[in-house]
Amino acid sequence: MSVDTFDLPNVLKNLTWRDFDPGRNCTAAGRLFGQMEAGGIEEMSIFYLRDFAWGCAPVSMQGTSALDIVAFAIYNIRQEIYLTDLFKPVLNQCRPELCRSIEWEGNPDLSGIGILSAYIIQAVFATLFTALRIYKVIRSTRKGTPPPDDTVTSLPQNRLAKCFGIFWLSSLYFSLCTVIASAAINFIEKGTIHTMVFSFLSALFSTSVLLCLWPWYRRDVSSVGQHNIIVLTLVVETLLLLVIGAKRIHGISWESPFELYCFSSLKFPDRVTHLSITVLCYIPFLLLVALWRWHYLSKRPEQKRWRYWGDALALVSFLLMWISLGYFIQVRAEMSTLVGQGYAENEWGFGQLLALLAWLPTLLESAQALAGDFLDTNVWPIVIKMFQRSHHGQAGQGPYTGVGDENEELVDTSRVNRPVSSSS
Repeated sequence: MSVDTFDLPNVLKNLTWRDFDPGRNCTAAGRLFGQMEAGGIEEMSIFYLRDFAWGCAPVSMQGTSALDIVAFAIYNIRQEIYLTDLFKPVLNQCRPELCRSIEWEGNPDLSGIGILSAYIIQAVFATLFTALRIYKVIRSTRKGTPPPDDTVTSLPQNRLAKCFGIFWLSSLYFSLCTVIASAAINFIEKGTIHTMVFSFLSALFSTSVLLCLWPWYRRDVSSVGQHNIIVLTLVVETLLLLVIGAKRIHGISWESPFELYCFSSLKFPDRVTHLSITVLCYIPFLLLVALWRWHYLSKRPEQKRWRYWGDALALVSFLLMWISLGYFIQVRAEMSTLVGQGYAENEWGFGQLLALLAWLPTLLESAQALAGDFLDTNVWPIVIKMFQRSHHGQAGQGPYTGVGDENEELVDTSRVNRPVSSSS
């Protein structure tokens, strides 16, 4: 039966969408318009309309049958009568319920929990090596000795220096992959405001980590081939960052209803967008200056070349690293409050596991360095002697001192090596 054939009672003849009060039941109103934005009125469940009608209708209409109200609702929605007038109060009064009802898949491989974990690991290691560098400078200043060279070998221990080298190379290729992914997502696919914010923050963070530690890693590069590969990688990354910064000229589209009605209400996206894009436009020029100084001034004394400029580059990049990570965490937290428990970016995915695996060599090398330092301390031989002493005591041989056995070995050795007398 067509909805036009319903015999509506007189009380509904003058009823319009203005007579519905979204403030009485935001859950029903949010479910209705969330379903409308997701699939349209043709795919909407009739129960959503019924709940909306009973929840949002004025008290004077409670005696009207649900079938009549639903029929009238379907008829008015298809005729698009007063739909905009009703949607505005729903958006103003029931925005949280509406946002929880609109389907939003997000992009876990761009801003998922695994990506965030990888960024936190990277930030912790970068902070550790930065603190070690500052400690060396302060220590040399107090002793009145010249400041240490900006090299990996100036770190306290060789094992830790090896960890630093592995970490920097991992940061280099991780940053390159992040910038390539950011450019691809914004240009190959249709860029949305959510994609733009998280892709720019990711590129800004990974590049800041790279620049923060670069002045202290550069002299560890010995071979010409490795030098050329690193320079080529940095040049490609610089060009991609310039391209990403130019994306702002073409603008960003609001692709999904969730971004249009919900994500735009956040306090942070606009500030994050302008800040990240502005900074990203300057970072490529910093990279170009760094490449020029490294390549063309290689024959000059190191302290004239890098002492102050390298420290300034490291300090600015260190601040950018933590600022971008803080914005990243804050926007994710705001998104989680909008979407609720069904936030898809809180689930693990294949891309997020790959991001964590990128730091596996650094973690293994760090664990090996810590284990090696523990074995080299004076505590470990004492533990071994205590174990041997307790073992000999349990065997009934008396307390183990480690002296008698050595003397016994010497006696036995002297007996073996003693020359045989002629009388025998």
